[in-house]
Amino acid sequence: LGHSILQRYREEGDLTLLTAAHRHFQQVIAGSPLAIPWPTWTMYLNNLGNTFQMSYERTGFLSDLNAALEFYDFSLKHSLPGDPNIAAYHDNLGVARHYRFERLGDPGDLEIAFLHKQLAVVKSQASDLMRPRFLQDLGHAYMSRYADSHAEADLQAAMDYYEQALKLTPDTHIDVIMRHNSVANTYWKRYNRDHRLQDIELAAKHWETALDKTPPSHHLAPAMRANLANAYQGLFSRTGELEYMDKAIAYQKDAIEVVSQDPTEQELYLYYGNLSYSYFAKYEKIGDREDLNEAIAAQYQAIQHCPEGHPKLPWLLQRLGTVSIMQLIKAGLDEALGCWKRAIEMNIGPPDILLTTAIILGDNAYINGRYDIAMEGYIQALKLLPRAVSIDLDLQDRRHAVEHAKDLATNAAACFIHLDQLSLAVEALEHGRSIMFTQMLNLRSSFDELESASPELHAKLLQLSAQLRAVNNPQNTDTAPHAAVDSTDTGSPAMRLSRQWDMLMTDIRRLPGFSSFMEPPSLEQIFPEPKDGSVIILNCSSHRCDALIIPAGETVVYAVPLRAITKDRALELRQNVSGLAVGHMMRGKSPLRSLEDVLDELWRNVVEPVITALHSLEVRGQPKSNRVWWCPTGAFTGLPFHAALLYAGDKMPNMPQYISSYIPSLSSLSPAERAVFPDFKLLSVAISQTKGYEPLPETLTEARYIHEIVPPDLQVSLINEQASTASITSVLPSCPWAHFSCHGVQEHADPFKSGLLVPDGARLHLSDLISLSLPSAQFVFLSACQTGLGDIQLLDESLHLAGGFLFAGFRGAVATLWSMDDADGPVVTREVYAYLFRGGRRTPDLKEVPLALHRAVVMLRARGIPARRWVPFIHMGI
Repeated sequence: LGHSILQRYREEGDLTLLTAAHRHFQQVIAGSPLAIPWPTWTMYLNNLGNTFQMSYERTGFLSDLNAALEFYDFSLKHSLPGDPNIAAYHDNLGVARHYRFERLGDPGDLEIAFLHKQLAVVKSQASDLMRPRFLQDLGHAYMSRYADSHAEADLQAAMDYYEQALKLTPDTHIDVIMRHNSVANTYWKRYNRDHRLQDIELAAKHWETALDKTPPSHHLAPAMRANLANAYQGLFSRTGELEYMDKAIAYQKDAIEVVSQDPTEQELYLYYGNLSYSYFAKYEKIGDREDLNEAIAAQYQAIQHCPEGHPKLPWLLQRLGTVSIMQLIKAGLDEALGCWKRAIEMNIGPPDILLTTAIILGDNAYINGRYDIAMEGYIQALKLLPRAVSIDLDLQDRRHAVEHAKDLATNAAACFIHLDQLSLAVEALEHGRSIMFTQMLNLRSSFDELESASPELHAKLLQLSAQLRAVNNPQNTDTAPHAAVDSTDTGSPAMRLSRQWDMLMTDIRRLPGFSSFMEPPSLEQIFPEPKDGSVIILNCSSHRCDALIIPAGETVVYAVPLRAITKDRALELRQNVSGLAVGHMMRGKSPLRSLEDVLDELWRNVVEPVITALHSLEVRGQPKSNRVWWCPTGAFTGLPFHAALLYAGDKMPNMPQYISSYIPSLSSLSPAERAVFPDFKLLSVAISQTKGYEPLPETLTEARYIHEIVPPDLQVSLINEQASTASITSVLPSCPWAHFSCHGVQEHADPFKSGLLVPDGARLHLSDLISLSLPSAQFVFLSACQTGLGDIQLLDESLHLAGGFLFAGFRGAVATLWSMDDADGPVVTREVYAYLFRGGRRTPDLKEVPLALHRAVVMLRARGIPARRWVPFIHMGI
């Protein structure tokens, strides 16, 4: 009787039926609720747990959820071998644990939920009528993990399980509603990730089907209307057709009218939040102030109906700030800033929401002249950044996460410069750029000081670092379909390791003297000693552009405003440089006639103010040095400032000959951990024939020059077929120096697939390089195209081949900004090595490489070689 009543509840959603079913199940076990008078007793206990869980789903009472967990746990522990209901017991306990994770946020609950949901699928038979439910529940676990990780693999896994569940569910079964709803949700999430129109159309199709199959009086009907409204919102945003938005608003109002009358409804705030979003999107489209007022009113209702301390509240506050600031009055600005500050201070909910909110606070406060508040927002955003770009994500998903904060470092630095907080500006640029490489570098450190203080924690740290490096290697990504389940996998290995890492950091920081272990370093830690050259950090922000100079022999930072250039203009120059480099003009504003025009503008608006400031410091008594390290950020990245210096030298013969290098960050100038380098040996790789590419006969000329200049016993040569990804990676660790003459490719769609090509057309990928451990590495010469050209979407992440080699351990590199002329490689190679091995030297000086390259480029210019051919050669590192 209890079962039949419970089935009626599932179909009709009437709470009185649930109460009746609960009463009948309670009567069955009356007298000994947690005893086992006969074998099927566990089934009755589990059934009673179901009623408590269903009650929790409607009322949100934590006491109901705890009661369900108690009955589920007991029935599972005392089930007999061969119990036909064992899969259901695992699934029910997994679902309850999942609910508790969503309510309390303990990651351990999600791990346990994964374990039991996976066991439910593993232990169920293909013919089991409950199997579709088990598949769907496992999909829910992956969706929850995706909400935190944003890992594409989690979203795909959820989609696979939902599709399987839908396929196995009869079209007339009441559960088909939620099957279509779940599938639609994955398409909706993927649309928000990749913005493909097909995904939002599929989401709308499944939600339309779900709503069509939902009885009008069923308690799921409002949710189906609201979800379909979300799809119409997406279609409106893509097509601009107001009909979609009017439908969305109508569905949302209908849903709110129904759920407002249900005293057990726990998520009324979501309905109001979505309604607010629709009105605001409509306001942005047609500009009707009444729509803006409706958006603000609905968002206030959303916050009013969201419990204090709920993890969704920061998101709702972020949205209220976004709509309030559009009032364009002081009260609206104050309201917006207050909402964003409150959301950040709550420090709950997904890290990416908190990070985005902090960035919004900083940007809007700066634009409106509230600089102290802007500084507060940016500082919080920089603290949140490592949590949002977590090491439990693979590299590609981490890149996706970084995209949402790609302007944080430069905008924060601009704010700090405005407030004359120059050390903070430098630290912001260090901590907010090259994030992925920095995280992986942290996993490579030897931690010698920790070994002395605590050998046990040191051993744990080395083991955990190795495990994290392994799971973060892009080559280990599992792309197989999710048809089977490993019952021993309780969730993402990277997530578990990440949590272990956090706990280990807590233990280490309790040690005396280790309170700031592996936390972002201060400027004094990054740059503890003066260098023999000047560091010039070029900050390019939409707020302002500046140069931060640390002169040779100093550790003090000086600021030079660059008022004659803007971020937009820097982007135009970068586009022109890219177009001119391949011999054609880019379409855009103010096209330039030649590369020399670009160099002239860079000199006048950026380089000359910097050099003037350096001269001024020298007059004040600072030591002179002609060595400069350029550290461009944002839109300045990839612009040839070194060439602007050489170009200006023609017009100003009395100006010193500066020797330029580039660095991705200030910390790349820090001393290497090892104190002694091994004996010199050079790996020379030359590939003249590559499958599917034009021949490069001059690479053999480069190899011949190297063979003639470098003592034979100090070199290892891999020519054409001798060079493979396997042979290169096996020899590279034993050679401190390396020279590559071959094709190079930069993949903008997936920078980790950029690489050096070997004869069979395979690639030594950037992802291969960053997984290598090269303790002997010192210098690499990349005589290939585009080896210093990075990810155009993430300019500050140094996602290019030269950056990969530096990350792998090399202290210096010669690379190219764009495709070089085949005839120039041998000339530059000969001049560089001839200088380094002059006078019969057997061991080159790493610090002389920048001068050697400078001499080679000057020689090219003296021969009348056009700028397009000599400009791309750059030196990176020390």
